[in-house]
Amino acid sequence: MTRQTHHQRTWCSIERFMVLASLSRYDLVLWAIPAAFLLAFVASNALAIGVQTALVGAALVGALAVADAVALNPPRPS
Repeated sequence: MTRQTHHQRTWCSIERFMVLASLSRYDLVLWAIPAAFLLAFVASNALAIGVQTALVGAALVGALAVADAVALNPPRPS
């Protein structure tokens, strides 16, 4: 097993940040939709709200994300 130096660990952290920084707005929208449903599922189990109520909230968040990506800030040809 090799031992990483502080410089190597720092560089790995910087590379991860660069990958996140390279994501486009539309990549983030595609991540936001399932994240909203996952958060709704966790919230319905942790809090005293029904699954159906949480899923309605997640659906609204997903619909707003899609509306933003398609209608408000549509992709432009480059």
